[in-house]
Amino acid sequence: MSKKGFIRLSVIFISAFIIVTILVRTQMPSAKAEILMQPITDSNIQPVTDSNSIEMNAVLKQADSVPQTVSSIPVSNNEQTISVYIYNTEKTVTLTIDDYLTGVVAAEMPALFETEALKAQAVAARTYLMHRLQYGKCGRGGADICTDCKHCQAWLSVAQQQKSWGVHFDTYSKKIHDAVYSTTGQVIYYNNQPIDALYHSVSGGKTEDCAAVFSEAEPYLVSVSSPGEEGDSNYKSQNIFTPTQLVSLINNAFPKAKLSAKNISSQIKILSHDESGRVDKVKVGSDTIKATDLRLAIGLKSTNFSISYKNDNIIFDVIGYGHGVGMSQRGADVMAQQGNKYIEILEHYYPGTNVK
Repeated sequence: MSKKGFIRLSVIFISAFIIVTILVRTQMPSAKAEILMQPITDSNIQPVTDSNSIEMNAVLKQADSVPQTVSSIPVSNNEQTISVYIYNTEKTVTLTIDDYLTGVVAAEMPALFETEALKAQAVAARTYLMHRLQYGKCGRGGADICTDCKHCQAWLSVAQQQKSWGVHFDTYSKKIHDAVYSTTGQVIYYNNQPIDALYHSVSGGKTEDCAAVFSEAEPYLVSVSSPGEEGDSNYKSQNIFTPTQLVSLINNAFPKAKLSAKNISSQIKILSHDESGRVDKVKVGSDTIKATDLRLAIGLKSTNFSISYKNDNIIFDVIGYGHGVGMSQRGADVMAQQGNKYIEILEHYYPGTNVK
């Protein structure tokens, strides 16, 4: 082969190699894309059937009360994407807002609830997200929001929904999808700002004022009536402790109490109630504490409780489930059963607000 022919053949070979390389690389996702495209199949996240995922936001609310510097109020639309840190898999994925919200509503509210209640939940969850984006993103895994129910909002992947709902998956999935997408972009506002749309499982007949739980008032998070919840399985509950058990829990959480098992009934006393009827202050041994703190320390479902003593045991009879602030999810379902539309439900539980 001549030198000229060899050069020509080399050029052809190199050109072919470059073309093949380009074609192969265009078919391969980047390492980042590969992570985002992986299906979320972790089945260890259990559905949040008590619909109480933001219960622990009491700790976070004060930190979130100062807005970040933002150029404008976040606007929700079904094309906008957010980064979501999946708590149990420790991976960050990118989802559209409404795809994320279908997983939130699936985790936060029973799919058996009325459609208008599910719509109210979808708008409340979307508003919670938008408020979070404006006043302080989650930050876990560098994400906008996470699926840890103690930090942000609960969330279920499609695989987890299938496992939870079984043969009802198609019916429930469509119901929740329709609730989310029929309210696309809708957010609850107060003075043209997205509200901190707190919600809880069962109010016990009356919601709680925000200031009683989070030590700061919000004009749209005030106590309102929420009748008709008596049929919920979480409407009433009971916690029974032996003196030794209760002393251990209380003294570990409140060392100043110095509670003793002997004559314990004389050492625990409810001192006051707030306007909603929930317990406000409790005397435990040598200490006086807030009922919200006692509730978390000993695992009560709410601060609407009474105390009695029987057979050397201490009995807490509790009404309701959750911190009680904002929308009662069971109450929303009751209102929907009575013919109220989702906007009416939201405007009842968040007075003075508007949905747009």
